[in-house]
Amino acid sequence: MLWNKFLDLNLKLAHPNMTNEPETERIFKSVIDDPNAFEVHDPNCKISDKPMFSLRYGDCNGVVLLNHAFAGLSHYDLSSIKSGCYLMELIEAMRGFSNSDDLVSIIIGGDENHFRRNEKNLRHHNIPVVGYYLDLWAQGKSLPSGFNEATKDLVVIPNTKEVILYSKPVGYVKLH
Repeated sequence: MLWNKFLDLNLKLAHPNMTNEPETERIFKSVIDDPNAFEVHDPNCKISDKPMFSLRYGDCNGVVLLNHAFAGLSHYDLSSIKSGCYLMELIEAMRGFSNSDDLVSIIIGGDENHFRRNEKNLRHHNIPVVGYYLDLWAQGKSLPSGFNEATKDLVVIPNTKEVILYSKPVGYVKLH
């Protein structure tokens, strides 16, 4: 019964244009298996023109910044660093690679307070949020027994500007 409430919540809060097609799953898995793809571990962020992925977001939040050729990917929870600090560093670094007018963002959460701070910071810096996923996994809280497989994994492919999320409740979801 709790699982169904969690699933319904995920579907309502996830990006309204999400798709869950076999091709999306194939692309996701090909990046995870690619020895040339970069893995972004928690806590960290990376900018690259090569595919990247980050696993087990749980209550963590992530921000993806995309421009014409590069992507920035972060994976943090608020116990390791303040939201505004890592996000400002990522924004400044991405602006070094491009005109700030061509940056767009995708937010992934986790903890709602952290998610909302990221959203506010992005809007403050005039970076549009073009995709998002929020499951309300509160910071420092464990999900009830049986929910531990609800973690979030993320793949980013800069040259196609694809951002794909995997979470057991919703499957493989293209967020951008």
